[in-house]
Amino acid sequence: MQRISTSKFNVLKKQQHGTYEKKKQATLPAIQSERDLSKQVPGLLDALVVHDIPAVVSNHSPKNIRRFLNQRRNDPSVPYSMLEVWKADLNRCLHIQSHKYQYASLFCRFFTQWLE
Repeated sequence: MQRISTSKFNVLKKQQHGTYEKKKQATLPAIQSERDLSKQVPGLLDALVVHDIPAVVSNHSPKNIRRFLNQRRNDPSVPYSMLEVWKADLNRCLHIQSHKYQYASLFCRFFTQWLE
């Protein structure tokens, strides 16, 4: 039982630190360096898609957010405050995934200590 738990824990650590956190740390500064929110929001949406993180932002699907962003290019009816809310929600989705990995890692450590 302990060998299985240890191997699962190693896989989880590799997913967290090897892929997700590195990619997140590589993409977030590039996205946040953009000054225009209408460019930051699509970058955050792309990051969610790359990491396969489901997101429903302020009762809008990512597909609908992209439609609003396309509409905003020609029509100013999409307010800037809406972009700010979407950006905050998308950032929250990315950080929630980090927290999920941290909680899973903590649980794995508790479990392996319990087995010992």
